[in-house]
Amino acid sequence: MSRSVLEKENLPARAAALGEAAVQRIRSFKNIDERVKEIRGRGLMLGLELRIPDGAPVVQQALSRGLL
Repeated sequence: MSRSVLEKENLPARAAALGEAAVQRIRSFKNIDERVKEIRGRGLMLGLELRIPDGAPVVQQALSRGLL
């Protein structure tokens, strides 16, 4: 994708806005589920830190659902 397309379509700003909305929504899970320790993100690249000793089952479930 060329730089002109990125600028023309305003993709960086759209990614930032969508990412912020996603982080806010995911932060609500932190209040519901004590296993969620922290949520971080930049644009649409998001990360969750969990309070569980082995995250492998979570990763496998995310893979099977097409999240990762």
